[in-house]
Amino acid sequence: MNDLEFSTDKSRLDLDLIAGYLRNESYWAKDRAPEKIRKSIENSLCVGAYRDGRQIGFARVVSDYATVYYLADIFIIPELQQKGIGHLLMNYLDSIEELKGLRGILTTQTAHSFYEKFGYGRDNDIVQRRIMVR
Repeated sequence: MNDLEFSTDKSRLDLDLIAGYLRNESYWAKDRAPEKIRKSIENSLCVGAYRDGRQIGFARVVSDYATVYYLADIFIIPELQQKGIGHLLMNYLDSIEELKGLRGILTTQTAHSFYEKFGYGRDNDIVQRRIMVR
């Protein structure tokens, strides 16, 4: 995977690829309008994963940069999933200085064992007693 590159440069992001994946491939953002996707990117720390200059993955981080961050919209394009790129993307996220020492939160329906490898865990007390959604 020597041809992989990760970048927080938003000018490199392929907005069509990101919106296409979120609307057509994800279970969590199928109804998200393209303009909302663009606005969420504008207001977040974003990481693009690139292979030979072509975007192949994405992650978005929402944070106050003091106490907590929320990891969202993370994906690798379908044809390159299960090849270790997601692990490398998570390792890159862990290396971002502004996120070190903050409490990370994410939600998933299907990838618990994947995220547990990076220190995320299920906290039933928080989920069942503290988190409220509007």
